[in-house]
Amino acid sequence: MAMASTLWTKLCRLRRFKQAVDVPQMNAAIREVARTSPDRGSFTRSAVSRSAGIRLGDGRSIGSVYNVLIFNQEVKQNHALNGVVCRQAFQFAGRTYVLWIFRDGWFHNEGDGGYINWAFIGSYDKSGGFVQFKLRS
Repeated sequence: MAMASTLWTKLCRLRRFKQAVDVPQMNAAIREVARTSPDRGSFTRSAVSRSAGIRLGDGRSIGSVYNVLIFNQEVKQNHALNGVVCRQAFQFAGRTYVLWIFRDGWFHNEGDGGYINWAFIGSYDKSGGFVQFKLRS
């Protein structure tokens, strides 16, 4: 577990603010979401919402500065996400979901577009399974 936590810290370093995401807070938030979510759709929406609400050192929330996306890795996808400051895999209902915190870019969901497979918060334009994410600040 210590190794995973160290890796999480390295992957989640917020370069602009020269500080890391509060790893224990993030892990506890996602564990709580997994424990209390009745289904996959609730899990994805709650995981993104809770992650986006975590505060940075300057008091702003992650979601006010970055885009946040979670996606089911069993579904075919393609993406080019810029300025990724955090990427972490989580298990829920026997599936692997990856959570990204990033500046901008695009993401193409080539499968079912329901909440059971993905959720996101940020500044974006969406057309079907294609999302163009814009800079938040």
